[in-house]
Amino acid sequence: MFEEKFLSLLKKDLQKGASAERLEHLKCLIKSLQKVVGEEIYITSFCKQPKDFYTQENGLLSQWRGYGCHGAAAIILNQEDLQNRTEEEGKFYHYPFLGLKEIVYAFGESEIHEGFHKEIKELIDIGNKFIDAASSRDQKKLNEITYSTYNPYLTAMTSCKHPSFHEENEVRIIARPIRHDSKLRKAAKESCTPLDPDQEKEIHFRSNGHIQIPYIKLFENLEENLPIERIIIGPQKDQKKQARSLRILLENLGLDPDKVTCSETPYTGA
Repeated sequence: MFEEKFLSLLKKDLQKGASAERLEHLKCLIKSLQKVVGEEIYITSFCKQPKDFYTQENGLLSQWRGYGCHGAAAIILNQEDLQNRTEEEGKFYHYPFLGLKEIVYAFGESEIHEGFHKEIKELIDIGNKFIDAASSRDQKKLNEITYSTYNPYLTAMTSCKHPSFHEENEVRIIARPIRHDSKLRKAAKESCTPLDPDQEKEIHFRSNGHIQIPYIKLFENLEENLPIERIIIGPQKDQKKQARSLRILLENLGLDPDKVTCSETPYTGA
């Protein structure tokens, strides 16, 4: 739904005063945009720190209900440090796209246009160059231009949610690693460009009961611990016991046990 609206906005801006030939090239651009991203995108989601003091100290009630109804903990991370670690991760492995992005909550075309004004403007500039290159049949330039659509298009496609979820105030790590498949190996061989196997991100799998779900592990090569500022034990039946156990675990890991606190949000379960 969002992709259709986003592409519709882009098309409207690009086809203003366009000839029939340019409109045909525009259709090729839209297809290229959809192909260049692919399907192998990995996302880790976080809830950005809320502004009100109570929720900062005790967690967001809707999140406890949605993700911690059987007992859970919220790990508070330093966003600036997380951004730095994400950048470091990108130096170890081959990622065409890797970044920490704040979600835009939009549904209507005007909201989408406002939320992704920068990406739309960038894609319009690229789109006009693509159409010109297509008209001159410059295939090499077409390939270069198509690749340059990657970042702005992928940012938009993976950073938007319906406004009804706005309370989550979500921030995401979005990762698109490159796998050294047969097609890439062939292209590297033809261009005499060596592939470093150590830069290929390993894909792992977990089962949810009936399908295998691929995932990647971030920050494996970084020696420092995650930038944990605090851990809030959510409302649950054995909250005090959970907090005590977690403090022992942190001590065993050489971390500060005083980072563990208990949410004062009432537990209403059985």
